Amino acid sequence: MRAMMRTTLGLLTAAALVSVSGAARAQGGAGKDGYADEQHRNDCRLAHQVLTAGEPANKRDWALETIPSCGVLGGEALAAMLLAHRGDAAADDELDALVQASVNLRDATLFRAGLQVAGDATAGDAARVAGWQVVHAQLTGVYPPVTASEDDGPQAGSMLATAPPAWGLALPADRDTLARAVADRALASPDTPLAVRELADHLVAALDLQAQVLRVCGPSGTLADEACENAVAADDQANP
Repeated sequence: MRAMMRTTLGLLTAAALVSVSGAARAQGGAGKDGYADEQHRNDCRLAHQVLTAGEPANKRDWALETIPSCGVLGGEALAAMLLAHRGDAAADDELDALVQASVNLRDATLFRAGLQVAGDATAGDAARVAGWQVVHAQLTGVYPPVTASEDDGPQAGSMLATAPPAWGLALPADRDTLARAVADRALASPDTPLAVRELADHLVAALDLQAQVLRVCGPSGTLADEACENAVAADDQANP
């Protein structure tokens, strides 16, 4: 299981570095308002309306596909959707689509909504799982699936962004600290559901590995580089 965790977290760390550099390039190439053109701006306004006001209802699938490219409006809409699903005890297609959309957008409003729901002991189990997956996506560019049983460790197979993400409001500088604090509270509570506990634990491990890669390999380090991977492995042996 430890080897599987290392493989999965390696994917998360590598994806995070690729996501950050790719996002910076994408942000630099967009217009100052974050929209490609007037048509894109209008599409984003309509997608935001569909997802927050529900009209026109027949464009909901289109809106979910469009909204990740919509910067601040996208973050607002996806955050509002997640908060509206706060009471969900069972997963559904819309929650799944929301989580998938969050992979392609980095936005502080969405990140904070994810943390709010993930850390809410009164929220439904499925909503909390989705909240943690959104937080994972905001911090790493991927999100882990939920495993089937207590005997299964966090598995590979996370959803990866297929293009550099769009940016809305900048994520807070202390985002890792904020996420770790919520995860620690979830892990400290004996009432935290298994699936929620698993994702919180996975996030803490991912943050630990990212910090280790930064310390051992430097700011440009990635486990996709063999020398960095070997250095991290040596550090593990020296500091078990």
